[in-house]
Amino acid sequence: MGAGPANRWWPLSGAGLEHFGRDGGWIEGEVPKPGAGDLLAGVEAVTICASDAKMVRLGADYPLFGGRDLAREPVCLGHELALRVDEPGSGVDPGLRPGTRIGVQPDVYKHGRRSCIGVTRPGGMADRILLDAEVLQSDDGPLVFPVPAPLSRAATALLEPLGCIEGAFRPWGRDAVRPGGRLVVLCADPRAGWMLDAPLPAGTIDLVGLDEPAWRAAGGPATGRIRSLGLDEALADAGPVDDCLVLGPVDPRAVGRVYDRLASGGTFTWLSPVVVEPGVPADLAHFHYGKLTQRGARSLRLSEAWARPIRCDYRPGGRLLLFGASGAMGRMHLMRAIEAAEGPAAIVALARRADKLAALVAELRPLAEARRLALHAVASDGPDWQAELAALAPGGFDDVVVVAPGDEPMRRAIPFLARNGLLIGFAGTRAGEVVDLPLGRLVTDGISITASSGSTVSDQQAVIRRILQGTLTPERLIAAVGGFPAMRDGVRAVLEGRFSGKVMIMPALDWPLMSLAELFEAHPQLRSLAGPGQSWSKAIEDTVLDG
Repeated sequence: MGAGPANRWWPLSGAGLEHFGRDGGWIEGEVPKPGAGDLLAGVEAVTICASDAKMVRLGADYPLFGGRDLAREPVCLGHELALRVDEPGSGVDPGLRPGTRIGVQPDVYKHGRRSCIGVTRPGGMADRILLDAEVLQSDDGPLVFPVPAPLSRAATALLEPLGCIEGAFRPWGRDAVRPGGRLVVLCADPRAGWMLDAPLPAGTIDLVGLDEPAWRAAGGPATGRIRSLGLDEALADAGPVDDCLVLGPVDPRAVGRVYDRLASGGTFTWLSPVVVEPGVPADLAHFHYGKLTQRGARSLRLSEAWARPIRCDYRPGGRLLLFGASGAMGRMHLMRAIEAAEGPAAIVALARRADKLAALVAELRPLAEARRLALHAVASDGPDWQAELAALAPGGFDDVVVVAPGDEPMRRAIPFLARNGLLIGFAGTRAGEVVDLPLGRLVTDGISITASSGSTVSDQQAVIRRILQGTLTPERLIAAVGGFPAMRDGVRAVLEGRFSGKVMIMPALDWPLMSLAELFEAHPQLRSLAGPGQSWSKAIEDTVLDG
């Protein structure tokens, strides 16, 4: 890798760019030695994610750090990686020989415990990375996989974010109540005639607003531990809430308190024969990271809510609002929507900065027109952006994907969701940011609500298939490149939103951070190797990395 005997890496020791690096630069440590079942890999490329920028901006407040003392225990970021096997430990799959180019899924579960490469595990803003036995043999199997020879380093590093986008369009949580788990039931009127005609195999059932005889009269199971409690008493139990069932027009504040206690993978179901309040105050970070399943029905029957399918992909021929389109992930979402075989007929890309948005839409409009799609740009820093959206979709949008981070974009986007629409929360935020999520509209408007964080190996393999089929060109997403010394400048560029595409760092090089236009000016001999539209290419990589 051309990095020498030491392992250079960039530490994050607090909130803000001033805490990225030590005295503005990297530090050096010993090269990790792989033990049995481990694998040492060289980092060929790392692309800088918006999540990396969020971690730098928030420091220990980033939810997945879990309050870690970064000053005492700095982290090495970087989870979008193109790697090459340096040294496998004993017992490692013989297919992972030295020199093998590999991708990695950074979300690691072992014995049910979650950890993340580049967050709670050392990441790839370094020369080398040690992937231990938990990564190579996780609860979900090996998270490291060889990549086909035609894939570029850029494409390999981008498998993770592209996989995250694929993962946003499928269900993540459970599709049933956890057997033996804890179910909290909130009821507005125990005499309404509820018909609990679907399996509820919980081990503990906490009833708030109804007693056990009313529960059994409604068809609730008599098995397990059944407790009639007040809400405060129920939530005083610090144990996880696996599932929540809401019956009728319960106070949204009470609903939000239980919703925010749902365990990862939990289910939320709301039944009501009458209209309920649309908004429920809930922690946006919990919604985003919790892998929850949300259902509802305007009915007394539980089976009707559980029978209603949760839509997870675009409505064919519908109208899509992409809220926060000008960043790198917004660009990826926009390309996915344009290229979708059964996608929307009209796409509205919304972002704050009119200049970046106009450039992005101008670049991608020929692709949209070739597929006979209407592509519109709306800048939210203008005075009439809400009127523009209302004019483009008088009845609301069939699909609303919120890519911009924080509570304000979600709050602004929700009113534009149509009846029977799909709301996808894609961007994370810090814990404690409360938004009125439209959980009541699960009942009254038949909407679907999903959120996504991360991807799986199968998501990344699906992306590889699309690349090899020629329906996806990740290299077009690269906007700027640099070598190892440019890592801090790359993070700064992502924090400032300087580029609409991705920033890629190749540790073996000593390049400064350059846009592609600047690269071709500095290295004109590479221009002839560029991809379509003067984009990045594997040919450029092979020339500069392999000589």
